[in-house]
Amino acid sequence: MIRLADNSMIADLRQIRKECFGEDEAYLDFYFTQRFRPEYTLVYLENNRAVASLTMLPCTLVTPRQSIPASYIYAVATLPAFQRRGISAQLSQKAEELLKSQDIGAAVLVPASDSLFTFYKNQGYATLFYRRKIIQPPGNSPLLSSSEKPMDIDMPQLFKLREQYLVNSECYIQWDMEALQYAKNECEFNGGKLIFIHTYNIYAFCYPEKDAVVVKETNVEKPAHLGILNTHIMKLFPHTQTITIYFPACSSLLPEEGETAAFGMWKPLQDVQAGLPMDCRPYIGLVLD
Repeated sequence: MIRLADNSMIADLRQIRKECFGEDEAYLDFYFTQRFRPEYTLVYLENNRAVASLTMLPCTLVTPRQSIPASYIYAVATLPAFQRRGISAQLSQKAEELLKSQDIGAAVLVPASDSLFTFYKNQGYATLFYRRKIIQPPGNSPLLSSSEKPMDIDMPQLFKLREQYLVNSECYIQWDMEALQYAKNECEFNGGKLIFIHTYNIYAFCYPEKDAVVVKETNVEKPAHLGILNTHIMKLFPHTQTITIYFPACSSLLPEEGETAAFGMWKPLQDVQAGLPMDCRPYIGLVLD
């Protein structure tokens, strides 16, 4: 039986995420208090126990023609003992039916591995989103004042800066302020920092990983500003050896550097036309991994 979750199922849902994704108790506490919503979560029940789940997070697909209500399909998981029975496919089909009934125009997702692009292609999804990765050594910028420090940024300001930046992508996923707040909180929960440099209106979601820092998203557009950001990163994470930065594929910053790769997929659920130019490389960022 497939149905929407309710709060009585949280223990089962925690177990699914623990076994399938290896999430620890601290992160599960964090997720279920800050992001979990029963109305976003489908479950597959067997003997009144949730053994599989799928999450549908609201978002908007912004295109040159229109803004399309969309849903980010996330955390599709089945307990190991119940796998290889087609349960995930059944959950996906039910999710599409539910989203269509809510007039949601498209489903989007980010495959967790290259092999899953083929799996989701067989379910009617097509590759749509790309991103570019640049790896840089740490450095210091002569433009940065020694007294300048990162500041806090509120969500309306972050939303505005993000929209101003991503409009150059022609097509992108827009997150609401609740989602942006969770992205900030999750970044900090994982030991990272949402850097905001007010003087230049630069933001960056920075995650430390051993002796490296991964910038999951930033609105940097100028090489000089990239140097300023790197300087701030080194102040916060002084043992950093490399900085990996993800950009929209269409970013004009250092166009000869880095590599571009497919990142996400979409599936129209209504009669929608994205109206994308042939060379458009749409962007999806700040997704939950």
